Amino acid sequence: MTSVRTLAWGGGVLTGSGQEAVLLDPVDGSDLARWRLPGPLAGPDAKAFVPVGAERVVAVCEGSALVTLGIGEDEPARLGSYDPFGAVGHVHGAVWMLRSGRGLLAVDPADGTALWSVEADRKMVTDPLPYVDALLVGDANGGLRKVGPDGRTVEGCSLPGRRLDALAAAGDGGLFFAAKGTFGYFALAP
Repeated sequence: MTSVRTLAWGGGVLTGSGQEAVLLDPVDGSDLARWRLPGPLAGPDAKAFVPVGAERVVAVCEGSALVTLGIGEDEPARLGSYDPFGAVGHVHGAVWMLRSGRGLLAVDPADGTALWSVEADRKMVTDPLPYVDALLVGDANGGLRKVGPDGRTVEGCSLPGRRLDALAAAGDGGLFFAAKGTFGYFALAP
């Protein structure tokens, strides 16, 4: 049996395998909650659970389907099936999906309706970062853009001559970046 990446959530440890998600008591390992899913959870290397609040989490199933699990709820609520995506997360009240590396789709975690989308003509860097009331999104050509809550690009810039591979938030409000052959940091000003 192959299990997925675990998540500390809801006073326990959320894990799962196949079509089952289980919230375990961290002290004795007993079940705090158990849910039967409409499809198998995403593979062991993918992010299978995305917290969207203290009492709700989104589970990622194979076939690009999302469901929500809630504390005290016996059945998962299906949000929908979407175009294939390579990464998923939660920021500013929306669940975002990186669609096969070429765009973002944000959906409402309550009902799965599309809130906004960003089309891209080049491969995007996984994990957009929250920044004030927007997201910072990078692309493989060194581009960096600030995307507003409606999905529109507010402003953008590029790292000259750099192929951007990854972005990460620095604790002081700055930004770490990994580019071909280098690693760096820059400060952000609101």
